[in-house]
Amino acid sequence: MNKKTAGRISAMAMASMMMMSVCVVNASAEENEPITQLNLKKTVTTDGNTYQPNTSFSFHVENGEAAENWRDNVVYAGVTGGITATQTIGFQPSGEDTLAAAYSKNATLEINAEVFEHAGVYHYVVTEDAGSYEGIDYDTAGRDVYLFVYNGADGALYVGNVITENNGEKGDLEFINDYGAENDTTHDVTIKKTITGNQGVKNKSFEFKVAVNGGQGELYKVVVKKNANAQALTEYITSNEAETSYQISDTGSITIYGLTESDKYTVTETDANKDGYTTTIDGETTATGTKTGTTKEDGTVVQYVNEKDAAVVTGVAKKYTPYVLLVGAAGAFGSVFFRRKRA
Repeated sequence: MNKKTAGRISAMAMASMMMMSVCVVNASAEENEPITQLNLKKTVTTDGNTYQPNTSFSFHVENGEAAENWRDNVVYAGVTGGITATQTIGFQPSGEDTLAAAYSKNATLEINAEVFEHAGVYHYVVTEDAGSYEGIDYDTAGRDVYLFVYNGADGALYVGNVITENNGEKGDLEFINDYGAENDTTHDVTIKKTITGNQGVKNKSFEFKVAVNGGQGELYKVVVKKNANAQALTEYITSNEAETSYQISDTGSITIYGLTESDKYTVTETDANKDGYTTTIDGETTATGTKTGTTKEDGTVVQYVNEKDAAVVTGVAKKYTPYVLLVGAAGAFGSVFFRRKRA
């Protein structure tokens, strides 16, 4: 092969490579349909016993930096308005919800190709706005988004491809917030009932009223067992609403889930200190039967004990003691009298 032939082949190869490179930004509309929206997924993870939070999440878009070589492409800094985040994603708990380890909802970001002056790959960064909802760790790490802007057959520019990265890895545009799954910010408290004493009735039911003062609109899972062997009943209570009544007996329990640090629970045994029972809460006597508190850890227990013992009756013994003594003395005198008579 002479130099002239080799040069022709080299030139052809170079032209082919240039065409392949140019094809990245010059695909026809038939090959790539215009993309006008970018899907965004929002996920909140829990311990599986917590309702979804009553809050909304918002996002913002910044123009990313240019790069000389990103996945074999020259990348331009984003142009303002190429991607806009106008939607917020709202979560709202409902008593009809099925409790889950994760709750997800979707939104869309708007893509506008009209802001670009020429074809190319443009870099953006999408970030979740940091919030202040108690118990949530916000996922505020930015996601890199690359828009591939092409020349259309009619000469108009359009976005024909989008690549999303998180720490350099391709993937869907998703933000995940921890709400008690790993960060241990949601907790439970259990009210336990014990009946003691020689006159305590083990199967007697006692009424308990429970309320939680927490974030507005929050729901809390409640599991009630009338006694240790009874079937567990799962219900829920709403924050800042009227007390809910439950009936439990000896070894029974009421467990409230999904409590964050400042959520205040209030428990009242309406039958405390009645019908001869003496009521204590965590070993302390109580006049009202009410316990109010917060918890920062799982497995918190509030122990209610109702004790009833028979009083020692001494009045009867004192009343008849003289007669008993007289009868005893008479018996002793009679025994001596008859013994002497035989003699």
